[in-house]
Amino acid sequence: MTHRIEATPNPRALKVVLPDLHVDGVLAVTPEQATDGMPWMTRLMAIDGVDGVLAQTGAITVRFRSTPDESAVRYALSGQTIIVVAPAHKEHQPSELDPEMAYRIEMILDWDIRPGLAAHGGNVTLVGRRERTLLLRWHGACSGCPSSAETLQLGIRERILRSFHDLEDVEMVP
Repeated sequence: MTHRIEATPNPRALKVVLPDLHVDGVLAVTPEQATDGMPWMTRLMAIDGVDGVLAQTGAITVRFRSTPDESAVRYALSGQTIIVVAPAHKEHQPSELDPEMAYRIEMILDWDIRPGLAAHGGNVTLVGRRERTLLLRWHGACSGCPSSAETLQLGIRERILRSFHDLEDVEMVP
């Protein structure tokens, strides 16, 4: 599988573009999680300073604790067949949200928000609701990105609150 590496708006993340990669949902892995059955993921997670890997259709994002090491990412992926064998997942449906509201929020995220985030190597998932606040989680290049606060304020929060008048805020949780 051919790939190219791109910078992201997050200076601590690299996006590996893999046009033929298909992932059903999102697979976000941190160093503490097992990567059984995915040698390419094990190799990426073994790079010094890697803080997490996000696999989604068309790209893998590698997030570092400090300066990204592009040559180490190239080496880790050289000769590797990229297959996602662990089931990719969407966050569990939050118990505080009724199924119709959760579905409508997921549709807004899928159609209006995620394509832009994915273009930069990131993603967002629905976590739940606390009273009148919707809870979301950043993934990939969005985690720790200097632009994430602006993306939340001007993109996500505005779009969600415009559609759900019973919500007062949108908050990101770790």
